[in-house]
Amino acid sequence: MSKHSSSQMSAPAALLVDDSPDVLAAMSRILRRAGFVVTPCSSAAEGLVHIEGGGRFALVVSDMRMPEMDGSQFRLRALAVWPELDTVLAFVTGEPEQEWRTKIGIAILFTKPVGK
Repeated sequence: MSKHSSSQMSAPAALLVDDSPDVLAAMSRILRRAGFVVTPCSSAAEGLVHIEGGGRFALVVSDMRMPEMDGSQFRLRALAVWPELDTVLAFVTGEPEQEWRTKIGIAILFTKPVGK
């Protein structure tokens, strides 16, 4: 598995984690149009494989509500191997913003549906 970083590649790398295929496709398109090289993951466990394998990204976008491991659990497990994660982490959710901001103290939160 290759390590990603904006200094190693001409385009910044983004890790996208969402269990919804439609949201994953839409967000991937948005990020690619913005100039990112996107690594899409359909589960938090899949996203952790990249991070635990040494992958580092200019941006990590994660869904909050996913089966088996939610976004806050994903964040805590990823922070254990990448302490700087919070500087590049954003969440997407269909839930009320304040509920998640209060739960984990995050600053960057996008509400679904996202643009196409």
